[in-house]
Amino acid sequence: MLILRKRNPLKFSLTANFFDQYIHLNKLRLNGAGLLIISAILFCSCNRNAAVKSKNSDSVLIDSIVLHNVGNFFGSLNFSHGVNAPIISYVSERRDMIYFVNYKVITDSLPLPPFLKNKKFNYFIDSAKMLFAHFNDENSIYKFKDTNLVTKYTYYSSSPVQIYLVSSFLKFEIINNTVLMHKVPNYRIFIDSERVKFFTSNLLSLFTLRNDSLVEKCNFSKFPKIYSTEFSNETYSYATRLNKDSVAYLFSKENNVYMYDFNTNTEAKHPLQNIGANILPAFKLDSMRYLSYTNKYELRCTKFLHILHDDISKKYIIIQSLKVPDGIDNAGYMPIFEDVPMQINILDSSFSATSSIYFKNQSPDLLFSKSYYFNSKLYVPQFSKSARTVIYVYKAG
Repeated sequence: MLILRKRNPLKFSLTANFFDQYIHLNKLRLNGAGLLIISAILFCSCNRNAAVKSKNSDSVLIDSIVLHNVGNFFGSLNFSHGVNAPIISYVSERRDMIYFVNYKVITDSLPLPPFLKNKKFNYFIDSAKMLFAHFNDENSIYKFKDTNLVTKYTYYSSSPVQIYLVSSFLKFEIINNTVLMHKVPNYRIFIDSERVKFFTSNLLSLFTLRNDSLVEKCNFSKFPKIYSTEFSNETYSYATRLNKDSVAYLFSKENNVYMYDFNTNTEAKHPLQNIGANILPAFKLDSMRYLSYTNKYELRCTKFLHILHDDISKKYIIIQSLKVPDGIDNAGYMPIFEDVPMQINILDSSFSATSSIYFKNQSPDLLFSKSYYFNSKLYVPQFSKSARTVIYVYKAG
């Protein structure tokens, strides 16, 4: 008997276009739970590049960091730049504190504002210990000092179509009083005319936090033209902010990395080297409602899933999924997203892949979407339903 393995409800596959489908069909509010659902698009597939030396993940696993008393909300864990290691912060299981860990040792803590206790949010804490929080169903950022709300910054759109500010496909951080976010128009993907409008929109924006407003400074990251002609179940770019002045981002249907300069409002395209082109067949929109179809589609396509930058080594990581056969494994199960192999491509500053790390699957519940690249080490957290979680550390470059 063929058995389809039961999915972790927080990791099943829904792609980003479900902003439209879930808002219009299922009326799902995209708060933290929605982030968990959407982030599961990270389990796709792609081919290993024989021209680049690849190592198995086990051979480059150099450390692990065990965290205790961790809350189960996705987004509760965060990384920031440290001196010799990244500073890890996380929300406690009781949802009353944020702890800071510097290489396995709790070094500081902050009380969590009661306003945030039962909500799902992305957050950033600056050097002055100000807490900034964002909910993906609101076009606002909340700023707290201790437990007190200091400012609520809101984006007021003049667009005739509803706009969502999304912080789940890039690291949410405030740099030089600005924040980079996806600005998503609520066009319905399943309607041809609206789908064209969606894929001709600029989806990244830089906002300045000014008084009580989010003031848009620039808007960019338009999809390549091929996205307007053939739908392939991908509706976001993946981005990493490099510094206060620039960002790097990419799309799965192109083997390029785009660099955007905030000061000059100019974009430069850099070809990827030693990384094979992705395979993204046409996605049948009339089959979108069937999870089994989406599952099979994602297993046979290849995609870029994330881009990271190491400020110290100046190298990049591009996370790809690896294609798996659409069939039954040795245990008699139909493969699902947790079974999809992952490839970590390590690139130099000219976007040439120099090596890669191969993961045969995402076990044990690895959250590649929350990975952090620091000093030639890749930090990959484990999703856990308990109050204990592990961050695995891999040598990467």
